[in-house]
Amino acid sequence: SFSIGIIAAYHLEFSLAALLIILSVLLLLLCFLFWKSKKELIPDTTFGSVTYLLSFTLGMLTFFVHSDVNKELHYTKLKINTSNSIRGIVSTSIKPNAKYYKYFVEIKEFNEVEASGKLLLYVPKSNLKKLKSGDEIWLKNSVYPIPKAFNPYQFDYANYLKKQNVFHQVYASENQIKIIQTHKNFNYHIEQLRNKLSSSFDIHHFDPKTKAIIDALLLGQRVDLDKDTVADYSNSGVIHILAISGLHISIIYFFIVFLLRPLKRIRFGKELQLLIVLILLWIFAFLTGLPASVTRAVTLFSFVSIGAYFNRPKATFNAVAISALLILLVKPNAIFDIGFQLSYAAVISIVLFQPFYKKLYFTRNKIGRYFTDIVLVSLAAQIGVLPLSLYYFNQLPLLFLMANLVIIPIATAVLIGGIVILILNFTIPTLAIFIGKILAFLINCMNQYIHWIAQFKGGIITNISFS
Repeated sequence: SFSIGIIAAYHLEFSLAALLIILSVLLLLLCFLFWKSKKELIPDTTFGSVTYLLSFTLGMLTFFVHSDVNKELHYTKLKINTSNSIRGIVSTSIKPNAKYYKYFVEIKEFNEVEASGKLLLYVPKSNLKKLKSGDEIWLKNSVYPIPKAFNPYQFDYANYLKKQNVFHQVYASENQIKIIQTHKNFNYHIEQLRNKLSSSFDIHHFDPKTKAIIDALLLGQRVDLDKDTVADYSNSGVIHILAISGLHISIIYFFIVFLLRPLKRIRFGKELQLLIVLILLWIFAFLTGLPASVTRAVTLFSFVSIGAYFNRPKATFNAVAISALLILLVKPNAIFDIGFQLSYAAVISIVLFQPFYKKLYFTRNKIGRYFTDIVLVSLAAQIGVLPLSLYYFNQLPLLFLMANLVIIPIATAVLIGGIVILILNFTIPTLAIFIGKILAFLINCMNQYIHWIAQFKGGIITNISFS
C-alpha cells in the first residue's frame, strides 16, 4: 500500500494541505477503530482497510516531501533565461558517453537568487581537467529540457532522469566553468577513498578490461566498462555479475562472518562480530555510491545479521519488507529504479522457492549441493525477474544456467581474491602482485567464457516488444 501510494503520487497531483487533512482523518479513524476493536470479540475488516489507506496516504506524502519540484526554492519556480548564471556543487560523476563527461550538480544559486534542484552537466572530454565531487562551480550558459523519446520502444532518458528529480541539462566547455572552491563533504571523501583504492591496483599493470571488471566488482564503478564486455554479459544473461547486488553482498557477508568466527569465543564476541559486520557492509555500500541494488542488499543483510544475533533467522520476508520500507522512506523514487525492481523481484522469488530446494537435492556431497544451489537459485531468480526483463530489455537469454554454473564460482573467487589483494596492495605489495596474476587469469577466463556463450545466435531471443 505504501509503494502504491508513491506510484499514485507520481501520476496524481495533490497539495500538501490535502494530504495532511486526509492523513489526520485516517489517523483519528484508526485510533477510534483500534479502541473499538478492543471491545469486540470478532474483529471486522474495517480496521485493516483503514490501515492500508493510511499506508497509501503515507506513501503519497513521502513522495511529495522528497519531490524537489515541490520545494519553494526549486529553480523551475524562477524565470529561465536564454543564458543563466548557475552556481552549484558537483554531487556525482556518472557514466560518460563518447564525447562528454557527465555530472549531477546540486544548484545553490540560479540567476543570482538562492535556489535548489539538480542539473545534468555535460563537459567535453577534450577538457584536460575532470570535475570532482564537492567542487563548487559557477557557469553562465543556456539550460535545456532533457529531450523526450519519440520513437516506439525507445528508452526514455528524460523520464528516467525525471524520476531522479533531474529536469534540465547544461552543455559547458572548460572555459565556461569556474571552480570556486572544493567542499570536502561526505561525497568528496568517499570519491577520494574510492579513487585511492582503485589506483592501488596500478602496481599490477592490469589491461583496461581486467581493471574495469575489478572496479565494477569491488567498487561498483562501471564507467570504464567497454560496450563489447557489457553486451557479452547481457546476452549471456549474467549482467548481474557486473552490477553489485545481493550475490556480491552475500559473498562479502559470509566471508566477513567466516573471518570473524573466532570472536564468538570471547566475552561480548557476538556483539562485536555484529557491529563489525554492519560497519564493514555499510562502508562497502557507501564506497559503491549507494545504488538501489546495493542499498537493498546491505539493508537486508543488516537485518539478517540482527536476526541471527537474536536467534530469529527465519523472518526473511519481514527483513525483505522492512529493508524496502526503509529505502522508500528515505528515497521514494527508488520504486521506479529498474535495479530496485529487479533486485526485489529476484530475492522474493528466491525466498518463495526456497522451501522446495531440499526436495531437488540429488546428493549429500557439499560440492554437488553447491552447484545444485547455483542452478536452483538462478532458475528462481530468473522466474522472478522474467516479466521485468522482458518489459524493460525486450530480450530473453536462454543460456543463463550454462553461464551461471561457471561464472558464479569464478566471480566468487575474483571478489574474495580482489578484497584480499586490495588489503595486500597497502601492506605486502610483492605478495599482492603475485596473487594479482592469478586474479587477472581468472578474470580473463571469465570474460572469454562469457564471450563464447554470447556468440551462440540462438542463445538469446531479442525484439520482444510491448506497447
